[in-house]
Amino acid sequence: MSNSVEFVGGPLCGQETSATSRWYQLADAKDMAARVLSDGSIGYEFGRHTYERRTYRRGDECIEMYFYAGYRKPT
Repeated sequence: MSNSVEFVGGPLCGQETSATSRWYQLADAKDMAARVLSDGSIGYEFGRHTYERRTYRRGDECIEMYFYAGYRKPT
């Protein structure tokens, strides 16, 4: 089994990563919300693309891929 996992769909489609988590999130500055924090400074929240890692079997081969699960705007 390979150490790299391919992305399917979304902005990272076709790229590979060595991440091992079930969920992979990618920040996107397309949508951004500014927040005033309790100390008076300004913080920013970005939109997020989310991928879910799935595992399939093809005979004796185990195939893992990150499938695009959607985009969430900052609220």
